[in-house]
Amino acid sequence: MIILVGSVSAQQSDREKFVDAIRAELAGPEFDRTLAAVEIRDCSSGAVLFEQHATLLLRPASNAKLFPSAAAVLALTEDAGYRTSIFAADSGFRTLIFMGGGDPLLGLKDIQKLAEKAFAAGVTQIDTLITDGSLYDTEFYGAGWMWDDEPDPFMPYLSAFSLERNVLRVTVQAPARTGMPVEVSVHPSGSAIRIENNARSAARGTPSIRKVPRSNRIIIDGKLTAGKHITERFSLWDPQGVAAEQFLTLCRAQGIDTDSTIIIHNRLISETRGIEIAAVWRSIKPILQEMNMESNNLCAESVLRLLARQDARTRGLSTAEGLRAMKRTLRAAGIPTDAVHLRDGSGISFYNLLSAESIGNLLATIATHSSFDRFVRTLSLIHI
Repeated sequence: MIILVGSVSAQQSDREKFVDAIRAELAGPEFDRTLAAVEIRDCSSGAVLFEQHATLLLRPASNAKLFPSAAAVLALTEDAGYRTSIFAADSGFRTLIFMGGGDPLLGLKDIQKLAEKAFAAGVTQIDTLITDGSLYDTEFYGAGWMWDDEPDPFMPYLSAFSLERNVLRVTVQAPARTGMPVEVSVHPSGSAIRIENNARSAARGTPSIRKVPRSNRIIIDGKLTAGKHITERFSLWDPQGVAAEQFLTLCRAQGIDTDSTIIIHNRLISETRGIEIAAVWRSIKPILQEMNMESNNLCAESVLRLLARQDARTRGLSTAEGLRAMKRTLRAAGIPTDAVHLRDGSGISFYNLLSAESIGNLLATIATHSSFDRFVRTLSLIHI
């Protein structure tokens, strides 16, 4: 727990009352079998007003997001961001390269824009679509992420391609009559999403909806109350392939011939990639806001890799490189990192360790920095 307060210039008795109130909370029954690490600072002077177990290293969960987001506002302007592109590799615009730019908020509306721009550029037929995800390395999960958490959408697949936040939404609707097969819809859809529907409507019931790990195979069993619907969310596996299929579907809707298109993943014809004919761009600003306000793990990992691009790398960006760039940025701002032990940017990893003191150092330092207002606008705040 970290609380930064405004300058404490009130009477000493007011400060003592405040500290007593914190102690009373920490003495409550909810802390009988657990441990709270707390540091409270005056953000004007940096003075510590109260601390308890402040130097103890604990797993920080999403408090870890404060570090890459602080580094991002210190090192990157709001002009920084993510570009997803379509290149034409030949003069006839029949071999296209779909370049993943690491945008964690890329959605179907963005891919629709890419299809429209490709058509406007003169694409009439696509013989070959090459998807290039080389911006990121091949590690699709972070170190210390639990293997059996995978179907849960909080643990996203990491790729230079994202689609709808890498979340697969499955909705099951029961007809009004009992004994009938339920209807299933998925978003995003496509041939890569496989549905096994064994459920039926009944007078009463709740079906089992599960995703087979490391796949986009959904199995639905049991019964659902007639006339009712239920929605479950899962992590989307291999969004690169799903994004490619969606692009071709939306190109077809534009009148582009894609009937015999061959899709090739992660192989370039040339280093130059050809001529860019379509692109969508997203500033880092909404990504930082969703990262902190919504605690979006995919955004956090994408911000970490964007930090790694400061070294002019254009391929194989990794978590480790992002963490090194993050620490280098924080140290340059006067924020100690010796007690910052992070293995990812989101806080998912069970290897992450932070102290209340290290979080206090970060917040107290950035509170006096010119980037403070920009940083605060990314946070969910409780005013005391």
